[in-house]
Amino acid sequence: MKKASQVLYTVGKVFNVIEIVGRLAIITALGILVMAFPEWAFVSNMLSSMNFMRGSGMGLILSGAIGLIISSIVLYFANRATKSLENNVTENSPHVIMIIIGVFGVIFYLIGGILGVVAENTEDHVKT
Repeated sequence: MKKASQVLYTVGKVFNVIEIVGRLAIITALGILVMAFPEWAFVSNMLSSMNFMRGSGMGLILSGAIGLIISSIVLYFANRATKSLENNVTENSPHVIMIIIGVFGVIFYLIGGILGVVAENTEDHVKT
């Protein structure tokens, strides 16, 4: 169970890194471009269109930054849960956190968290 949980956490972390580098970086870069060149709007001769483009650019930057922060926090918790499988101490909290994260996001974290809780509480792992 412990090995399966580690593999699922690793797959989840790969998807998390791809999300950070790919989607969030592109959204933030696109937002910066839109803010820098609002005249690229189709109807750039109207002042309200330029203001709309600036607002859209700011929205893209903010959503990219918030997504980057959230993904980084999830990656931190995934690393913590992976390390807790190897420390020979029964810790359920990192795996429960990953189950909660998995419910709202990556299915690999959900299944890995469930298997992690099972692995932490099996007879051969619990230190007496």
